Amino acid sequence: MSMVLDALFEKSIPILAASLNTAVQDALLEYEQIHQTGQKGKLSHIYISFLLSGVVCKLPWLRIDLCDENDRADITECYVCWDVSCISNELYNNVDALAKQNKMKDYEIEQAWLTASSDYSRCFEKILPKIIDQCEAAKTISGKWHFGQYLGSTAVVRENEKDEIF
Repeated sequence: MSMVLDALFEKSIPILAASLNTAVQDALLEYEQIHQTGQKGKLSHIYISFLLSGVVCKLPWLRIDLCDENDRADITECYVCWDVSCISNELYNNVDALAKQNKMKDYEIEQAWLTASSDYSRCFEKILPKIIDQCEAAKTISGKWHFGQYLGSTAVVRENEKDEIF
């Protein structure tokens, strides 16, 4: 399955980069408004979090949080959801097709989504630097880009040293 997922992600890079661009631009607008009130300092950390709850509820899986130099101690939230339906629909379609063949119960289908989503999460982490490279809004941001589970452990997937826009 890994090769199939890798191919799906590679094929989807332009679509994912465009949707990331939209999400980051929306987040930056919100960040700028909060920054101007003095509630946030210099933008330093961009978290892209994989939301397992989103998988089961068929909601957005990825959340983008912008944090200042205080990192996760930044108490003023600034986040948007990242639309990755070009990838998520594939997960649901694959598991739903399997469920029809095997007459799975709802809880078994949800468990299959969660199991498969860990493969998707690994693929996201691996390909995320390429997606960020193609995201126009990301080119203006200085800071560390993190990926991982929401409020869990993360890995730095990109570090940009640019002139700060805020």
